[in-house]
Amino acid sequence: MARNRGKNRAASVVVQVAPQQAKQQTQTQQANQPARRRRGRRNKAARRGRTAGMGQNGAAACVRALARSMVEPWNYSSCIPDATRYLQPFTLKQTGSIATGSTGTVMGVLAGLQPDAFVYEDKAGTTGTTAISGSWSNCTAIGTLANLYSQYRVVSAGIRVWFTGASLTDQGTIVVGQVSSQSPASGFNATTLSNLTAASAVFKVSALRDGASITWRPEDNHGQADLYDVDSTAQAVSSILDHSWLYCYAFGAATNTAASMQYEVTVNMEGQLGNQTFMPGGMTPEAPTAVGGWYETVGNFLKNIPAYAKPATDIASSAFQAYTMVNGGSNGMRRMLRSQNRIEL
Repeated sequence: MARNRGKNRAASVVVQVAPQQAKQQTQTQQANQPARRRRGRRNKAARRGRTAGMGQNGAAACVRALARSMVEPWNYSSCIPDATRYLQPFTLKQTGSIATGSTGTVMGVLAGLQPDAFVYEDKAGTTGTTAISGSWSNCTAIGTLANLYSQYRVVSAGIRVWFTGASLTDQGTIVVGQVSSQSPASGFNATTLSNLTAASAVFKVSALRDGASITWRPEDNHGQADLYDVDSTAQAVSSILDHSWLYCYAFGAATNTAASMQYEVTVNMEGQLGNQTFMPGGMTPEAPTAVGGWYETVGNFLKNIPAYAKPATDIASSAFQAYTMVNGGSNGMRRMLRSQNRIEL
């Protein structure tokens, strides 16, 4: 029994010493590890930058912000990273409500995306066809813009619509789309649903009760980077606009105001200051940094993200933020959007 007690005491000593030895070994190993781990973090960050194609500096952050703004223009503004000086970002927004006429089954809203051709409301649509005539409406801040800015350019834009009628009168379809700048709005007067979609660069048809939204996509880099003069005279619907324009129409809706829609048009812009005697924020000491290939980088990201969706764009925003955190690529973004079940793909 004495020998057994001695063995137990010896064993207990071994148990007590082993953790100290293990701790010393761990400390020795850790002393040799930090440099490798730091390199690993740097390499991982570099790989993330290469995968995203946007780098890690402030200029690249502007490219990421531009892509995010184009996905959800209602909540995010941005800049165009082409090193143009003395530009200020600003946002134009208009909300309104439209309803069907006494005998009409069509109603719609057009977004021209320029200060002097901002919105056109079609509340006179007849049975099955549109009614477009007269002039576009200026944005409500046209006087302020004309005094402050000499030129502007569009960064991002979108239109979203909610059905606001009764559930008993929510029949009909809703279509959102984008039309080339070379096609004036007057060319779509007395147009049916099939003819409207046939002339659209992109469109989506869904149930009126679900509402819809669509975000703007530039036709080329000039459509987004070029500056255009600010004019305070409303454009005729027969005018060729500076940019491709957006629309949202309801067909087959209930008549006599039984069907109605609430809409929101948002356009994020940059303005070239016209009065150089007042420079908000002070003078820029040096020209902004240009990001080579910014248009192509943003375009490659957006090519797999649809421009149209139901109006719950907060879901698209959260998916975009998740993408930027995990760097899942455009396919990862599509998977996240699809998982929400409210974004049409």
